[in-house]
Amino acid sequence: MSKIYEKVFYSRLIDFLKTQKILFKSQYGFREKCSTFMAIVNLLDHIIEALDEGKEALGIFIDFSKAFDTVNHEILLDKLEHYGIRGVANDWVRSYLENRQQYCTYMGKRSTMKFMKCGVPQGSILGPLLFLVYINDLGDIFQNLIPILYADDSNLIVIGNSSQDIETKANNELPLLLDWLRANRLSLNIKKTQVMIFGNKRKKRHYIPDIKIDGQSLEIVNETKFLGVLVDSELSWKNHINYTAKKIAKSIGILSKCKQFLNQKTLLQMYYSFIHPYLIYSNVIWGNAPSSSLWPIFKLQKIAIRIITNTPRGNSTQNQSKTLRILRLPEIYTYSTTLFMYKYSHHMMPPSLDALFMKNNDIHQHNTRGASKLRAPRIKTTMAARFITTTGVTLWNDFSKRIDPSLSISCFKKQLTTLLIENYHD
Repeated sequence: MSKIYEKVFYSRLIDFLKTQKILFKSQYGFREKCSTFMAIVNLLDHIIEALDEGKEALGIFIDFSKAFDTVNHEILLDKLEHYGIRGVANDWVRSYLENRQQYCTYMGKRSTMKFMKCGVPQGSILGPLLFLVYINDLGDIFQNLIPILYADDSNLIVIGNSSQDIETKANNELPLLLDWLRANRLSLNIKKTQVMIFGNKRKKRHYIPDIKIDGQSLEIVNETKFLGVLVDSELSWKNHINYTAKKIAKSIGILSKCKQFLNQKTLLQMYYSFIHPYLIYSNVIWGNAPSSSLWPIFKLQKIAIRIITNTPRGNSTQNQSKTLRILRLPEIYTYSTTLFMYKYSHHMMPPSLDALFMKNNDIHQHNTRGASKLRAPRIKTTMAARFITTTGVTLWNDFSKRIDPSLSISCFKKQLTTLLIENYHD
């Protein structure tokens, strides 16, 4: 019964939050139409645009300490009251949170029961949404820092005309973060909070920004993991690709050992369970890296296809891919990016990404045939040339001529897959 009550209340609460446009627009966690890679796309859009304009960009990757477990109930209820969840609804949430008990077991022994005085219930339907409400005002405390949030995975982007400008902006506003944390009784793991300066390593830096929180200088890194993707300061994606290749290699070992016992259909199911998720996760971000960088993953995918089809080493895998209807790594990028563009053109993206692309009629008011087409930005760097704001426009303007863009998403996916696979050589 409790799950039914939770679902009903969740439905009412999320509808209210959406109608009133209460949730922070760059919050991508636990929300409809949002996903992890969209948060990364938003992050990269700010960074790449700044670098392409000749500016400096810096990211502060924040590490909260047990944020879900330290939510203060009274503060949460006050925030709900502030946002309009009052009276019986507020009392219902209080009843939902209070008088919960927990215990732990270890080696057959059980601890005594203790009341939970803070935190939202883990694994619950309503808990994640209540947490979003709790941290919602974090996005409004800054003027010069740009927050990108995915629940408690938070990133602050700082853009400036010089390294000194970035340092000043960050150090002037990070005390606001400390004040917010104290007011909300949350804590920051300063040792795990990292700073990354984006740009080409070969460009000599005459000044290294010293970013401080509570008097402590934050560690400057060249690589960090954000929402499951290894982000490097040059946005080359080499480290993420190598990391993914190691994961895939383990799965191929399992596939190889099983091939003598399983038929092709079952091996193909294993491929889609253990290998394909690595190939497609956030592919719109890293999948357009140079072919030399992508080769470690592409080579492993070919090995997997040969194992499934029992094809000798050295033979082409195009025929086998066509027979099995498997998208190879280059086509996975085309598929993922074109599907992203389909969702964008059909308003299936969060509002924070509305300004990601421009149309021709955003530039001029002439009523021409191509006025509603997307327009590729003018770019100066290779980094911008490989980003979705450029490649996505090119792919969409091409495939929207070959596939009816008014089709349902399921039909569009099928036709896109067929079109890509038909290009494989017999």
